[in-house]
Amino acid sequence: MPNSAPANNDNFVSYQVEMRTTDATEVALVSIPTYLNGVYQIKAYINAKAPVLMNCGGWEITGTFKNVDGVVSLIGALDFISNADSTLDATVSFDATFIQPQVTGIAGTLVVWTGNIQVSRLQLAY
Repeated sequence: MPNSAPANNDNFVSYQVEMRTTDATEVALVSIPTYLNGVYQIKAYINAKAPVLMNCGGWEITGTFKNVDGVVSLIGALDFISNADSTLDATVSFDATFIQPQVTGIAGTLVVWTGNIQVSRLQLAY
């Protein structure tokens, strides 16, 4: 389970996460809750290192999401800056409730991940 610590200030939240993976299964670094009729700007800085293989990566991912009447959607497209060995991957996904920065490691290999996820949120009044 990842270690994360939110630093809250009503409309701004920051998560600092460190976790380890040992397979190629996609896993969420953190699950960011969304609220009815809210808008969210996410900026995720993610780093990875597989010490044995020396595979490394760094990502900066930005996206804007909205939750309208309980339906979360991405506004436009995610913006990526990716400098990573081909065996590592990071992205941001979402479902009806959460926005999730996600990572994919390497099968049978320890990968250490760190993330700094910044969230700017605003509750929309209708």
